[in-house]
Amino acid sequence: MVVNTVINLSCKTQNMAKDVYYEPLYKVKVKPSTFEKEIIKTYWFQRLKYIHHTGVDFTFSYRIHTRYQHSLGVYSLATLFYPKNELIRLSALLHDIGHLPFSHAVEDAYKSTKNKSIHHKFTKNILFKTEISDILRSRGIPPRAVYDIIEGNYNSPLKPRNNILGMDLFDCFVRDMYYSGMRFSPSRLIKKINVADNGINTDAATGKNINRLIINDHKLMYSKESIIRSALAQRLFSLVLSMSGYDKDEMFRYSEYEVINKINKLSNRSKRIKKILSILLYSETLRDKIDIKFIPNRIESDNMGDEIKYAVKKVYAKDVLVNGTPLSAIDKDVNASLLKLNKYIGTYIIPLHNLL
Repeated sequence: MVVNTVINLSCKTQNMAKDVYYEPLYKVKVKPSTFEKEIIKTYWFQRLKYIHHTGVDFTFSYRIHTRYQHSLGVYSLATLFYPKNELIRLSALLHDIGHLPFSHAVEDAYKSTKNKSIHHKFTKNILFKTEISDILRSRGIPPRAVYDIIEGNYNSPLKPRNNILGMDLFDCFVRDMYYSGMRFSPSRLIKKINVADNGINTDAATGKNINRLIINDHKLMYSKESIIRSALAQRLFSLVLSMSGYDKDEMFRYSEYEVINKINKLSNRSKRIKKILSILLYSETLRDKIDIKFIPNRIESDNMGDEIKYAVKKVYAKDVLVNGTPLSAIDKDVNASLLKLNKYIGTYIIPLHNLL
């Protein structure tokens, strides 16, 4: 009933006014409040237009959607299922605000900052120390309340704490696979789900379809091509940060295009930087040129030698609820498929001599 009401109200807007956002995957129109539009117009949110959602996969695949599109996608789900809950809507809008250029692919390049997940720190900086903090406080919303939801410090429909799929990762899997060419209808899919603080609830058949999105997305995320390019991006960032003098804690201010421009300037001082950047951006395929050694369950970081050690530390083996019960508890095939995702965790060793 809530879904139909929101869709009907949205469809009263016949023209695509500039203050109306149309979500093409879910086929709904959302009219942000004046307050939400203030946030969308900030530099920090607009910056997300220039950060790809799938890290470096844009260099070789059709997956070229951005953190901006994903953030608005999650926000549109929040307006659909929680139309009157301003805190949930804002948390959905802001949940990716601190992501680095090239997203997760380069986070290990920041090891010397002693932050396990650097983008979480950047998210906190933006929420607490920029004009977004002022906008939130002017509305009487403590930045801490938004941050706690984004971090999953308690159950919320954005990121439930019980390993059940929430709105954030739901949109990730849907958006990744839609732009990868998988044939399904996101707009039909959202009509078959309900969202609550403990996660997404649906019927068994729809749950299996969502499970297929999750499994296939992991196959792409951790494909040989994606791993090699992510490792190269990590090495590139390590080299740039070590020789540029840039403040690592300021990197969250940049878009990918600004970073590439800065790297281009540095490439005149380093043949290796120039070579890696060229390979990363302009080589059509790398998987046929190099063999990867994989050590399961061993997490080891890049040692800056003639090989890159790229660590996959976690997978997103999320379940859905069917009448309040995890689907994996009632379907052995779904349970097995989620357990198999752990096979991606470990250290991938990529020799450089075949590339550089």
